[in-house]
Amino acid sequence: MDWVRDLLQVVGPLGGVWLGAILGHGSQRTQKLLDLRRPAYGLILAQLAKVEARLNWISELISEAGDGYFQDPQAHMSHDRYIGDEMQIAQQRFVDDYLILSDQFVSRFEKMQADISSAEYEIPPIAHDIFETAVRSARPDLLAIARREVAGRSFWFGIRPGQRMKG
Repeated sequence: MDWVRDLLQVVGPLGGVWLGAILGHGSQRTQKLLDLRRPAYGLILAQLAKVEARLNWISELISEAGDGYFQDPQAHMSHDRYIGDEMQIAQQRFVDDYLILSDQFVSRFEKMQADISSAEYEIPPIAHDIFETAVRSARPDLLAIARREVAGRSFWFGIRPGQRMKG
């Protein structure tokens, strides 16, 4: 019977090391993926926030000038160019990091893009309204998805750090 005890003394620690490596590997992979997603989410959301801030300013101008805002090509085009540049940065980051972004984030971003592209052949006031609605509805959703993923990483059996087990 001594040989069984000796065998367990050798195999026990090796089994523990093996089990720890298996369980830790998934956690490390998840953490690396989150580390890659964080800057992508940050840049995309920052660009959309800049666009939304410009849309707030444009809304004020439209409320003062009405449809006359769209008759002034210099103001209208400079805002369109600024918004286009900011959206291009967000879209480029989306394309660059497409494979690491979550399915939920990708789906919501693509829905926003589809909503925006539906305004392509509309007259400027209607196109502006469609674009504004698409961005204003998508940004909070995308922010919630990103926060949930980055902060909601679960550990053992779905228990988050600081959370108590039910029982």
